[in-house]
Amino acid sequence: MADHSEEPLLPKAASPRGDGASLTKDKTWWRVLHAFAFLLGGITYIVGSDLAYVRDSYEDNVWVGINYLVGSCGFLVVDTMEFFTFTEDKDSSLRRNIAVSMLGSALYVIGSVGFFPYFDDGSRLYDGSDALGVYGFIFGSVAIGLSELWKLQRINRTPEGLWGSQGNTALTITEVMPALMDL
Repeated sequence: MADHSEEPLLPKAASPRGDGASLTKDKTWWRVLHAFAFLLGGITYIVGSDLAYVRDSYEDNVWVGINYLVGSCGFLVVDTMEFFTFTEDKDSSLRRNIAVSMLGSALYVIGSVGFFPYFDDGSRLYDGSDALGVYGFIFGSVAIGLSELWKLQRINRTPEGLWGSQGNTALTITEVMPALMDL
C-alpha cells in the first residue's frame, strides 16, 4: 500500500505575471478577503432567512432581498477567487469543480432578485419574481450540491479506491459523521 501522506492535497497556484508573484491562499490578503466574503455570505443569508420566515415579513421587507443578494455576491466572490487561484491543476478537474460551484452562486445571485418585494411599475417586468427567487435558489443549490459531491469524490480518491485506505474511511466515519449528527 502506497504512502500518500507527504503528497500535497492541492496543486500550487499559478503566477499571473510569471515572476514569482502568485494569487495563492498563502497570501494574507487572499485569506482575509476569502474569509470575509464567506462569512458575509453566511451571515446575510441567516439574517435574510430570519426576516423572511421567522418574522414572516417576506411580502413587504426589501431587506430580505438585500440580504440574500449581498450573501449571494459574497459566495460568488469566494468561488471566483478560488477559480482564478488554482490554475495549475494537471487535469483541470479542480477548476471545473469550482466552475460548477460558481454557476450555483451565480444562480443564487439571480434568484436573490426574486426575493425583493413585488412592485408594479406598469411594465409587468417583475411579475413572477417569487418564482425567480425560488427556482434560482433551487437550481443554484443543485449545482452547489453536485459540486460538493464531486469535491468529496475528488478529495477522497486514492490509488486504493474512492475512500482509499482504512485510515481515510475511519476518519470519515469517526470524525465527520458525529459532527453532522450533532447539528
